[in-house]
Amino acid sequence: MLAPIYDLPFGKGRRWGDSWHPVLNAVAGGWQLSTVGTLRSGGYVGLAVQGGGDIRGDNAPGLILRPNLTGVSAKSPNQGQPAEGVIGLQWLNEAAFEEPAQFTLGNASRNLPGIRGPWRLNFDLMLAKNFYWGERWRAQFRWEAYDFTNTPTFLLPNGALNSGNFGLVTGVLPNSRRIMQMGLRITF
Repeated sequence: MLAPIYDLPFGKGRRWGDSWHPVLNAVAGGWQLSTVGTLRSGGYVGLAVQGGGDIRGDNAPGLILRPNLTGVSAKSPNQGQPAEGVIGLQWLNEAAFEEPAQFTLGNASRNLPGIRGPWRLNFDLMLAKNFYWGERWRAQFRWEAYDFTNTPTFLLPNGALNSGNFGLVTGVLPNSRRIMQMGLRITF
């Protein structure tokens, strides 16, 4: 995570504009820029066989039937590219997995080694103008933008073998959109 706050060097008492006229200083001086940046790797990807308990005869409560690994790379050769015929991104190679024999658990681990879900990028931005008068009075006008880059946050790929969208990323985190707001704060 990254969260700097930068006072722009314009206006009275700053690098540029120390001798500015008070009106010019009131307009161009006292600005701040701040951001909070987050870059995360994706979450772990786990798999299950869809309908494993009902179809395979392993009806124990809480049992998750995992698929077998075939030895082919689990990562799709076109990872992150749009899928054909469906809305979604290719993530897993379906040929790398198969249904286990009846009454056996698959050999796939709980989380696939070396496979992570889509990464997340998020930058929030704040631009503020500070006003000072007298010794005690201050005001700050703020413009804030959450998810400034408007980058979608994709969910994990579908890990249910035998489902129509197996290995595809088809969802976006709800409310992952740019939101802007303005505010005025007075301190005395």
